[in-house]
Amino acid sequence: MPAPLPIRADRDAPELRRLARRERDGRVSARLLALANAPEGLPREEAARLAGMTGQRLMAWTTPATPTA
Repeated sequence: MPAPLPIRADRDAPELRRLARRERDGRVSARLLALANAPEGLPREEAARLAGMTGQRLMAWTTPATPTA
């Protein structure tokens, strides 16, 4: 299993959830909800499921792109 990515600490889970409620783009809202769940100790799959997505999709959205030569 890949190592978890660090999540910025300047916004806490309640603030991320507030931002998700105000967001008009459903995909962005789902990402914010998944990121809000992660600091609370939920496994990636569970955090993603609660946000309405798969763990694989969450990983694709949060993993930095690997540069190609």
